[in-house]
Amino acid sequence: MKKFFALSLTFALCSFLTVSFGSGSSASNQPNARQFSQQKSNPGNDSSHCPSCAHVGAQTIYAPIIELPESSGTEINLNCRSPHAVDVTPTFYTKKGEAFVGSPFQMQPAEVKTVDLKTLMPAAIRNRHDMGGMTLSYTGHILEMWGQLRLLRVGHGNSVDVLFANLSDNRSSVRNAVWSTPEHSSAVIVIGNAGATPTKAVVQFSNGDSQQVEIPSFGTELIRRHAEQHGANSASIEAEGATVTAADGSGNLIFAGAVVSDDGSFTSSIRFYDTVNVVQQNLFATNFRLRNVKPLMLLRNTGTESILATPRFRPVSGDANNFIDLAGVTLSPNEIAQVDLSPLVAAAHDRSDFDNVSIEVMNTGQKGSLVGALNGTDETTGLTYDVPLRDIGALRGSTGSYPWRLDGDVSTIASITNVAPVGSEFVVQINYPGGHYLLNPRKLAAGATATFDLRKLRDEQIPDSAGHTIPLSVNGGQFRWFIHGAGSGRLIGRVEMLSLSRGISSSYSCNDPCPPGMYNVWLDPGGLILALNEEGGETAWEMDSDSYGNHIGPFSPWVAGWYCSDTSVVDMEDNGTYADFTGLAPGTAFASATINYEVYVWDGMECIDEGMNQTEADGEVGVRPVISGPHTMWWFNGENPSGYATQITLSTTSDATSWHWQAVSGASKVSLSNEDTDTVTITSTGRSDNPNDVGIQVSVNGQVSDQFNITILAPYRFTYVTEGHAPSNNFGYISLVQYEIRDQFGSLLPSNVPINEHFTTGVINDYSGTNWIRDNREGGTSVPPSGWSDEIDGQPLSRNPFPIPTAPCSPLCNTPVHHFNGEWRVGSTTAGAGVLVQTNTWYRYVDHGTHTNKVSPVP
Repeated sequence: MKKFFALSLTFALCSFLTVSFGSGSSASNQPNARQFSQQKSNPGNDSSHCPSCAHVGAQTIYAPIIELPESSGTEINLNCRSPHAVDVTPTFYTKKGEAFVGSPFQMQPAEVKTVDLKTLMPAAIRNRHDMGGMTLSYTGHILEMWGQLRLLRVGHGNSVDVLFANLSDNRSSVRNAVWSTPEHSSAVIVIGNAGATPTKAVVQFSNGDSQQVEIPSFGTELIRRHAEQHGANSASIEAEGATVTAADGSGNLIFAGAVVSDDGSFTSSIRFYDTVNVVQQNLFATNFRLRNVKPLMLLRNTGTESILATPRFRPVSGDANNFIDLAGVTLSPNEIAQVDLSPLVAAAHDRSDFDNVSIEVMNTGQKGSLVGALNGTDETTGLTYDVPLRDIGALRGSTGSYPWRLDGDVSTIASITNVAPVGSEFVVQINYPGGHYLLNPRKLAAGATATFDLRKLRDEQIPDSAGHTIPLSVNGGQFRWFIHGAGSGRLIGRVEMLSLSRGISSSYSCNDPCPPGMYNVWLDPGGLILALNEEGGETAWEMDSDSYGNHIGPFSPWVAGWYCSDTSVVDMEDNGTYADFTGLAPGTAFASATINYEVYVWDGMECIDEGMNQTEADGEVGVRPVISGPHTMWWFNGENPSGYATQITLSTTSDATSWHWQAVSGASKVSLSNEDTDTVTITSTGRSDNPNDVGIQVSVNGQVSDQFNITILAPYRFTYVTEGHAPSNNFGYISLVQYEIRDQFGSLLPSNVPINEHFTTGVINDYSGTNWIRDNREGGTSVPPSGWSDEIDGQPLSRNPFPIPTAPCSPLCNTPVHHFNGEWRVGSTTAGAGVLVQTNTWYRYVDHGTHTNKVSPVP
């Protein structure tokens, strides 16, 4: 089991930049609708990855100073990491420790905002000039609510940030610092007492001076050092250092500090390091500017033995293995050295990849034996860049929760550097009012750095892993990141915010108590259905949960491998976070992705890495059988005319152990036989009312096919075309009534078809005394559907008919002789067999014959 112990380094706890906008949205993102029942929580991890954080309690954060005489005002940045609203109470203290409680206010989920500090102060103290520090109190989890003070235009130069400290952290009684002392500058050391009793602080300066001060409970002491008076460690080094010790051995002393030049040309923070509670001896920095910058690096040996410090510089953009090492610097105990960076500046002059660098200062001494200060003065803008130069800190330092801001000329750039000797992975989620922007896990090589220009992401509408973009109307929010992936090493990160018009040049390194833990995993789709030889895929997804209960995701997990239970059913190709499947045979195969994840546990004081664990994201892949065969057939009311299929055969795979066929729609129109074999015989028993209204499915080895649709066609309508009449030597006249035969959807029948006529009434005489008779021989013949005629003759002249039939009149005569009713059927030449298509009345006149009262189709 690996352990990384939590530190109480002031610089590592949190430093926030200001954001001028209103409330944001929750960082939660629930699974989407396609996440099937296979999604599951990591056993025990959703509630136990941060067991102490699950217990809500009273929390207090403290800043030792809220104003300096040199500053023009103070603003406070407030940052809520909670998924729910948090009530916050501010309390303000004079330098003597007198308390004044302000009005409570409420922060909404993921809200980040900046306000003038005076608006939170009771009106009675807003114009006092003896104010010391302040606290923010709330009920919730550790670090769930955070803040930072910004002292504006300190000494007419840059702003200075004052960090809050979490009072429940475990801090030692010793702090060490080193800072630059340019000519005509002053250093202001701020010491606050967050304890319940007065505490004495012993300050030992690097030049041998010492000073002891007593600080009341929640009081503040300021110590000023002028460069010309107390100056440098040696004649050639413009720097000073100090070791501050709490006389009572407690960790109640909280520090801040600033270096201010008289002409406003240099303003920088002084960073105090808890050198007792460091993790290792080396120092690191991420994304330090070199292009058009005058750099300054100070190193101080805080140990009791000589050490060798070797600075290494890696390009932020480019090959991290293409680094530049400077000559080692030997430091005696308590010695301060300014690193000669001119060889670096010269080497990087013509290399754009070294415009920005990450830094590692390798130290041969014990952990805590080296502290440093890193500054750069922009030769164009005059801004001073103050960058933390620190050890890797506690495990929670591998997380970040930074405000970001883009209003006016403010820019924000986040950077994350892998300080581990192995490749390491991280996840970024950018919250903003009304939504969030989530990036899939990204892996950094050892020593590599990733940067995120928030203005570029927004203005260029660069999509996240789900295709979402940050709205152009958004001016700020939260930039959250955390280490992710089994076996990943340590990372450090920060945000740099700049504004030339406001004199803002800030670096922030806020973190969470612990990296988020794996909450659940699933496959999408959880149930994949393929046809034979069809390809498809399943993708693994992960949702994490942080110490406050925010859900972060979904994003791609660390997939160790895929498993398929039956490769005879599907062929599987492992592609990391997803797998491709090809259907081989009907059936079902179970699929799963083995997902590795790191287990992080917060015990209330420290974040512990308990090593790698595994879980499974489960799903299944079903292969549908495929039905083959014709999609049309015919129905002739039990008749089977040649050239028309009234019975068809459908087939499916024969490589199986069980089959079952059924009609799932239009079952009344068909009958099935041989339902439990690989082929089925379909016989029509009715016609379709709509195309494809008969659906057939087959179940093979438990997998059901897609519906196979059939249309059952039938003769449906006689379409009247024309009729003609001609004289006849034998019958007086011959009349032809012409028709087409069409199906129920209006198409001509495709080939010759048998038809028949059937008389349904006797002969009804219309001509008095007539002796005409009807030939009662009913029957039929095969006709072409595109055009055939019913022939109606007059009475044979050889029979001495009365009246005598004549040649057709012009116009036709209207003297009926007799009539009778009947019907037409298609599908057989046998009278009365087949499909009833038309009914009509036959009329025989003296000079012609015809059909009247035609009904087609027949209801």
